Amino acid sequence: MTQNCKSDSNSNLNIDLKYPCPAVATLLLLNSKWAPMLIHCLAGGPHLFGQIHRALNPISKKVLAQELKKLERNSLVDRHEIVGNVITVKYTLTARGESLLPILETLFKWGYNNINHDQLDLLYWDGTG
Repeated sequence: MTQNCKSDSNSNLNIDLKYPCPAVATLLLLNSKWAPMLIHCLAGGPHLFGQIHRALNPISKKVLAQELKKLERNSLVDRHEIVGNVITVKYTLTARGESLLPILETLFKWGYNNINHDQLDLLYWDGTG
C-alpha cells in the first residue's frame, strides 16, 4: 500500500506505508532526550566517554552507554578503543551522523523561536505531580 506525500511544492513522493515516512523514521533515530545533545557534543570532534559524560551532566553513565550504543547501532557514531595500560574509548560522528547537524540546527532554531518555558514544563511533566 502506498500513499502520495507532498514533500515540497515541486515533488510528490510515493511512500510505502509498510515503513514509516522518512521524516518519521528520522525522528525515531533521534527519539530520546539525549540523542540530539550527544550528536551536538560530538560535532566538535572526537570525545572520550568521560568527556561526554561531563559535558552532558546529569546523564548517568548507564544511560550514556545505552545512548551511545544506540547511535552506534544506527551508524551515527563510531566507537574506537585505544589500547594502553587502560582501555580508553573515543567516540566520533560518522558521515551519516554529521549529515544530521543541519537538521538539528533547524530544530534548535525552531524550538528557540516557538517554545516557551511554560510549554517545556508541560512537555517534561511526567504526570506524577
